[in-house]
Amino acid sequence: MAEGGSSINTTRESSVDSEVVKLKVKQKDCELTVTQTELSWTIKDQKKNGTFSVRRRDLVAVKTKEDVKNKDSTVLTVVYVKQQKDFVLKRCEESFSGSNSVCLAVAKTLQDGINQCADRPKRLLVLINPISGFSRGEKNYKNICAPIFEEAGIQTDVIVTQSAGHTKEAINGYNLQTINGIIFVSGDGMYHTLLNALFKRMAMELGKDLNDPNYEPPELTVSVGHIPCGSGNRIAFGANGCFDVATAVYAIVLGFKTKNNIFSVYSGNEFIAYAFMLVSGIWSDLLTLSEGRRSMGQIRIPLSAIQQFLIKSQRVADLTLKFKAAEDFSDRNETALQRFLRDHRYTRNTEKEASDSNTQESATLTVVRGPFVALVDLDVMVSSLVDTFHMPNYKPISDASQLVIHKPCSKWEMLKTMWNMALNTSQFADEPPEYALSLFVNEFSVHVNNPNDAESYLGRLERTLSIDGEMFTLKEPEFTARYYPGKVPIFCNIPGVTGRVG
Repeated sequence: MAEGGSSINTTRESSVDSEVVKLKVKQKDCELTVTQTELSWTIKDQKKNGTFSVRRRDLVAVKTKEDVKNKDSTVLTVVYVKQQKDFVLKRCEESFSGSNSVCLAVAKTLQDGINQCADRPKRLLVLINPISGFSRGEKNYKNICAPIFEEAGIQTDVIVTQSAGHTKEAINGYNLQTINGIIFVSGDGMYHTLLNALFKRMAMELGKDLNDPNYEPPELTVSVGHIPCGSGNRIAFGANGCFDVATAVYAIVLGFKTKNNIFSVYSGNEFIAYAFMLVSGIWSDLLTLSEGRRSMGQIRIPLSAIQQFLIKSQRVADLTLKFKAAEDFSDRNETALQRFLRDHRYTRNTEKEASDSNTQESATLTVVRGPFVALVDLDVMVSSLVDTFHMPNYKPISDASQLVIHKPCSKWEMLKTMWNMALNTSQFADEPPEYALSLFVNEFSVHVNNPNDAESYLGRLERTLSIDGEMFTLKEPEFTARYYPGKVPIFCNIPGVTGRVG
C-alpha cells in the first residue's frame, strides 16, 4: 500500500522549518514532526517528556478552527485510529495550537496526504438490510457508521433494501463507475446476494454464458466492505478479526484491502450460484430447520441444533466424491486419504478428466465412494482464517479450498464438530478427527448414489444444498464446485496488509 502525503514546504516563517514545528498541547510546549509516513509529537514537561506518534495512513481526518482565546492562533486537531485488543480500532484525537500560518500549513500537508492516497474511498454505495440480525442495521448505521464516514469526508449513497430482490435491482441499475466501493450493512446473506448480482452483471456485460462451466469470472472491478449487523458475520470477521461495527467502518475509511475467494457451483448443465461456503448433509438439514425460524433471530440456530442432533436420526448418504487439487497439497491429501480409507466401507480410484483444450493435458481426478453424513467446503482454510490475524507475517493460503466430509459418527462427535467450526478453530486443517476427511481442493463434484424419490422427504433433503446460508433445491442429487482465488477485493484490517501491530 502506498503511503500518501507530501512534505511541508520550508519557506521562512509561514511554513515548517525542517518539517518540525513548535506548537502547544494542553498549554504545554510541543514539537511536532511530519515525515512522509508518520506524524509524531514530543510534549515538553518539567517532570517528564512524552513522545507520541501515529502513521499517516492511520489518520482519519484533519480539522482546524480559530482559537477562541487567541485570534492569532489556530487549533489543529488530528483524528486517527489505534489498534486495541482483539484487533478493535479505536478513534483517538489530539489537538495542537499555534500560529495560524504554521497550523494551516501542517493541516494542508496532512490533508493532501489523505486526499492523494489512491486506496482510500471517496464515494461509497451503502446497502442496508433493515431486518437482518435483530433489525439493528439502520440504527447502527445512523449512530455509528454515518458519523465516521462524514468525519472522514466520504460521500455515501444509502439504500435501505425493501425485499430479498432489492439488492440485485439496486446493483443492476447503478453506475458503478461513480463509486469506490459497495458497503453492505447486514449479515453474510447480503454478501452472497451482492456478489452474485455483481458477477452476473459482469458476465452479461462481457457477453459470457454463466452456464458454461469453463467460464472463469474476472476479478470484481469494485471493492466491497462488510459492516456486521446480521446473525452471521463471518465475512466481517475474516476481514477485520472482530465483529466490532466501528472497526469495520474505519477499515473501509483507511482503504486497506485483501482479496476474497469464490466458488462457482453447477448442477448438471446449469449454473447455480457463486459462493464462499458450501454445506450439505446434516449441516444443510440443520440450516433447513433454522430457516423456518428466522423470526427468532440468532437463537434459532442453537434451537435447531438441539432438534437436529438430539432428536432427529442421522441421515446417511452413499456418495461418490471426485476432486482435484493443486500439486502443493497432493502429499497432504494422500496422508489424509490413507488414514481415512482404513475404514473398509470406503473405496478409492482415479479417473481421467477429458481436457477441453488442445494444449492442456487431461487432469486426474481422485474418486472416493462411501457413506457420508455431512460436507462443508470453505473458501479459506480454517487455519488461515485464524493465523492471518495472530501471525502478522502470515500469508493466507489461497491455492485451494478446504473440503471437510464426515463419515457416520456419534451425535456427540458431531456436536463437537459444530462447536469447533463456530469457534473458527484450526482443528480440521491440522488435526482432523478420525471421522472427518479434510482435503484441499480447487474443484470437486458430489453425486448421491441410489437417491430417494425427488418428491419424498429424504429425496428433497438429498437435493438440498446450502450456499452461503441460502437454501437451494437442485434438480438432480449432484453438484460441481470450482474454486477461484482472489476474485473479490474487500476492505480489511488484516495485520499483514495494514502493517499495523498490536
